[in-house]
Amino acid sequence: MTIILALLGFLVIACLGFITNLLTRKPVYRGVHLPEVALLIGAAQLLLHTPLPYAGVLLSSLKLWQDPTILTLAASLIIFHGGTEIRPSTFLKLKKVILNLATLGVLVSAASFTLIFLLVTHVSFETAWLIGALFCATDPAVLITILDRFPIRDEMQETLIAESALNDPMSAILVSISIAFAALQTGARHTAITASAIMHPLLITLYSEMLSILIGVTVGLLSRRIRQRAFHSSTTKLLVTFFLTWGLCELTGASPFLAAFLAGVLQHREGEEETPDHVSRGMNITLTLTRSVVFVGLGLALVFPHQTVLYIEGVSAAFILVAFARPLSVLSVYLLTKKHAPLSGRDYAFLAVNRQTGVVPALLVLLLKPLHLASISLIEFSIVSAILVTSALATPFFPVLARRFGVAIRDAH
Repeated sequence: MTIILALLGFLVIACLGFITNLLTRKPVYRGVHLPEVALLIGAAQLLLHTPLPYAGVLLSSLKLWQDPTILTLAASLIIFHGGTEIRPSTFLKLKKVILNLATLGVLVSAASFTLIFLLVTHVSFETAWLIGALFCATDPAVLITILDRFPIRDEMQETLIAESALNDPMSAILVSISIAFAALQTGARHTAITASAIMHPLLITLYSEMLSILIGVTVGLLSRRIRQRAFHSSTTKLLVTFFLTWGLCELTGASPFLAAFLAGVLQHREGEEETPDHVSRGMNITLTLTRSVVFVGLGLALVFPHQTVLYIEGVSAAFILVAFARPLSVLSVYLLTKKHAPLSGRDYAFLAVNRQTGVVPALLVLLLKPLHLASISLIEFSIVSAILVTSALATPFFPVLARRFGVAIRDAH
């Protein structure tokens, strides 16, 4: 019975994926496209709240695909695909910009968000900082979905993808420290805050990220040495490489996102005009289904509060992220790297107005639920608001902004 329900759920998800793919191909008004991510999330919410015949069976079949392990697997495959689009030579050329965005930019974003959110709300410092740390993890799954549809100039596209993948470890470190503080202060009485109590989760996070680097690089280099004809097709080789990376991460407790990204980067060979998955219809179909699994699952997991104040604070958090924290983080990197980076001021401006939130922050929120924090409803809805704002409002205007700032492919001359 479970197998039948799983197949039914997958069939519904696949249909939603291909329908939204068709609906978002062409602009609806002056270059503005319907947002694929928002449509999938909205479809999931409609299925969740609309009385349909056999609604119980339908929801049971869909919720089998809502498991965090499945969402992590699907998001990792999208990130792996994004890695295959990055040329190692471009990454090395832009490493100062990318690494500063993934480190300094993360710290500036978290700090500026915390300060502004404290000024406009009455939340505690711990809550504001925790939301800011969660917001630092830009979502490669959402970003790569957008870039697959609206490609931009190579160095800008690769900068966005690399930053999005590489800032997750920094965000995870900040979140782990925040969780350690929160765990020490939950319960009937506060536990003494000691160095060992903070260092333990931090060291576990660092171990996971370092191990993921080792796995991603090792599997990526191994895959490069094996000839494609041993796999019969480029799609098979890419999927075998990905699942080997994923399996090793699951066995060792390493971060699958970073490992998948690095393994994907190492699939790109210099001198090739296109990466193998660009010309593979099988890989494109796989990615369409994967995106549908990720964002329908995410839509089913979103929780909306019943208190008006939570809506006001949650939407305010999303607005602060997009309007202040992101631009300030890019500005700090621009001031540090403008003399050495091959990017123009308009390129940095385009980076500042693009910010995606999705699966990665939502999965990190799951780590907080067992702590039963008093502010968990606000934290959860802040992530929901950021997902909806960045997918429903920012995403449709991505190609318009790309043309405005001169990073669209037709403008790159």
